Amino acid sequence: MILNIIEKYYNKRTISVCSLLKETGYFETYNIINESDFFIEIKKNPKYIDQWLTWSESKRTKNGYYFQKNDKGKYIVGFLNSKENLIICSFSNIEKACAKFVKLEIEEIRKNSIIYLAHSRKK
Repeated sequence: MILNIIEKYYNKRTISVCSLLKETGYFETYNIINESDFFIEIKKNPKYIDQWLTWSESKRTKNGYYFQKNDKGKYIVGFLNSKENLIICSFSNIEKACAKFVKLEIEEIRKNSIIYLAHSRKK
């Protein structure tokens, strides 16, 4: 299951989130898994929301997606880079916001893994 990779990461800390994501088979099925799939699972298992919020808050990067609650009670999914903070979506529904963030975040992890592999093969 994809949604529990953050829980596994925090419990083990001996394997990267990228490796955990690969183990789920997501790299082979990324094009058929969408936000709706995550939304359904998050509705069934709301514990994942706090895990992904914690992951977003704990990231130590200048570039990347984030998921947070703003001071108006909305849930924001955005992208932060060294030049600007782009708000992608604002939701009243935390499950929808989390599903959006998860899909964007794991796609970023998958794409960065492919780029890293391409660069390392050139050396």
